[in-house]
Amino acid sequence: MCGRSRHFRQQRHCEVCVSTRRTAERVFVGRSDRVDKRQGGLHRLGEDAGIAKVEPEPMNPWRWVVLGAAGVLVVGLLVAYAAVAFGLVPANADGKPSSLERWAARKSLNATVQREAGGKANPLPVDDANLKAGIKLYGSNCAVCHGASDAKGSNIALGLYQHAPQLGKHGVEDDAEGETHWKIQHGIRLTGMPSFGKSLNDTEIWQLVMFLKHMDKLPSAAQADWKKLPSQESAEHSHRKQAGQPAG
Repeated sequence: MCGRSRHFRQQRHCEVCVSTRRTAERVFVGRSDRVDKRQGGLHRLGEDAGIAKVEPEPMNPWRWVVLGAAGVLVVGLLVAYAAVAFGLVPANADGKPSSLERWAARKSLNATVQREAGGKANPLPVDDANLKAGIKLYGSNCAVCHGASDAKGSNIALGLYQHAPQLGKHGVEDDAEGETHWKIQHGIRLTGMPSFGKSLNDTEIWQLVMFLKHMDKLPSAAQADWKKLPSQESAEHSHRKQAGQPAG
């Protein structure tokens, strides 16, 4: 009798477990169906309202190019800032500029002169009076750096970097007059070439331009004045002798 009772209780327990499991499965399946139906309903509601399903756009390959270029630019700016901040860019006048600095300065100067000087022509007539006036202006404003007809540099010229060309030997006769006028009037940044726009009037600048343009083919009267300009080297030696300093 006891064995039957024990068997009955075990059988009843198993039936309860099976029933509970089936009930849980039905509840889970029912909830899943309701969730699916709700999602489907929301999707249909969005379609009815004209709301299209948004699909993620593929990444444009050009974005990577732009991002890469921006990254390189940022890194370059940081490197340039670090070089300036830590004194790695020479600030001394006798420091030799880098190839990049020379290229950038030359490129910028040429572009600026072409844009601003244009095709300016000298409005003054080429005659002895204007040529002799230009030579006189050259002697008082330019010879100290650019030398006289003997092309011997002064102490000031030797200490300039960029070096000032000695125009008695390396003239600018082939340069356009508008370009030479612009350089005299405005000067050249980061060199020893100053601006004469506030110390010389426009007529005086054009007289200087005329002399420099015709330096290699001056008429005899102007040529004589040009040869009379004292050598900057000789003038310095004379000054040293007067001051009792060694001439060498």
